[in-house]
Amino acid sequence: MIRRGYDFNRVFRPGGVTVASLQLLFRFSSGGSLPVPSDWIIDWRRFHEVGDFGGVGSFTKIGPARKLDTEIADPLRDLLTPGKVENAPPSLAVRNLLRGARLGLPSGQELAGLMGITPLTADEITTGHAGQVAKDNEFAEQSPLWFYILREAEVHANGESLGEMGSRLVMEVFYGLIEGDPNSYMCKKWTPADSSIPRKDPDNFTMADMLLFNKDISPIDGITG
Repeated sequence: MIRRGYDFNRVFRPGGVTVASLQLLFRFSSGGSLPVPSDWIIDWRRFHEVGDFGGVGSFTKIGPARKLDTEIADPLRDLLTPGKVENAPPSLAVRNLLRGARLGLPSGQELAGLMGITPLTADEITTGHAGQVAKDNEFAEQSPLWFYILREAEVHANGESLGEMGSRLVMEVFYGLIEGDPNSYMCKKWTPADSSIPRKDPDNFTMADMLLFNKDISPIDGITG
């Protein structure tokens, strides 16, 4: 879902000082525990419907995420490696595949079977832009879980959402964390309807509602809502 670069705020954007690129983020984040520079603070209007467009460094649309699929942005193929990590491969894909193997994660097909979900067919695994790679690495019958989840989203949801197995994995992890936290909204039996947070749609609480309530829309521009 990650893009090569973002229209981040009026400084870091196309036509600004520079695009908010992944390389720039990696260089900053690998430099140690430094405070975030003030001109890096995000302008939320560029990511959520929280205000009118226009003004200094104007923009025309909210920047969407890329689709969920087995393609990754070019910068993720050549990550900057912090000095404390020795011999780490530069590609995020290679790192994820190696982590999965070292942790002994089940294959996507094995996990689908355990969940009672019909697994992807060999043809579904080995078609598309990553098809030859899947064939060369014998993913047709036993696919690494990370690759399988991305391919499932690509095949069953056209990359617009996770597939059935991927969705269950994510939601069950979050559910377990929330259920296990005695201070979570679930254990406190709290819902947005119980709060004074205003909402655009009374039946739907969104991230935009939270950002507007927090009154911190674009600190770099002094915009609170």
